[in-house]
Amino acid sequence: KDLLGIQLAHPNAGMWTFYQAIDSGIPTPAEAWQMTRWVDTRIAHIPIRGKNVPDENLFILPTTSWLPYQWSLNNVVVAENMHTSLAFWLANRPEAAFALFKGTLLDTMFLGLCPGNVGAMTSHDMARGESQRDFADGIGTTSRALIEGLFGVKPDALAGELKIVPGFPNSWNFAKIHHPDFNFEFHRTGTTGTFREVYLIEPKFSKPMKLNLEICALGTDAEITINGQPAKWNWVQDIFGVQRVLITSDAAKKYEIMVNWKEAIPKP
Repeated sequence: KDLLGIQLAHPNAGMWTFYQAIDSGIPTPAEAWQMTRWVDTRIAHIPIRGKNVPDENLFILPTTSWLPYQWSLNNVVVAENMHTSLAFWLANRPEAAFALFKGTLLDTMFLGLCPGNVGAMTSHDMARGESQRDFADGIGTTSRALIEGLFGVKPDALAGELKIVPGFPNSWNFAKIHHPDFNFEFHRTGTTGTFREVYLIEPKFSKPMKLNLEICALGTDAEITINGQPAKWNWVQDIFGVQRVLITSDAAKKYEIMVNWKEAIPKP
């Protein structure tokens, strides 16, 4: 939106409009999903390819489709892409979020000139190339995308709530992370219709918080236990993207949540 004059809204949004709005919690779930479709259809998807790069439709994005090229307006930047992947997770589109997240990591950390580095620009930037490799602006958003997006850990100590919304790709059967404030582990066994999932959660926050765990639904019904005791669950209402169920529990030192899925959800 123009700062001066009659403050016209730009008809061709940039990625910052997308991820800042979603990260701020402004749009409804339906609006957030629609905004992800804008990114799908209006922002160029640059495929990530190369030696030893898996063929998984990985990609990275420029910040806008504006021409001609201008510095800071249509770059290919690690921080912008990681924040966009986080926004896709917040909009409940984990598969697209992970394809962008992994594509960006491979671009900067594996294919880049500094192995293991999280730089600023990437090799796909038209004019700058992979410059400013010592800038740290990508580290914060990469960390947030990993913790709040892929593992979905979102503590709210003021509200006394530990919300976890895992964003793992559907093909994953195992994930594990150790963090100074928590340990989180996920396992899945079985086949369609008989999946069993186990979530191991150990909070280490200074304040005890109740647990709200939202997981992707693999069936139309489930038997769930928390620390060996039967637990109730509910469908998450008014969401777009993948279907999820909500599992709640009072504060505890550790949680072992076992989910036995029944009646596989039919494919559309």
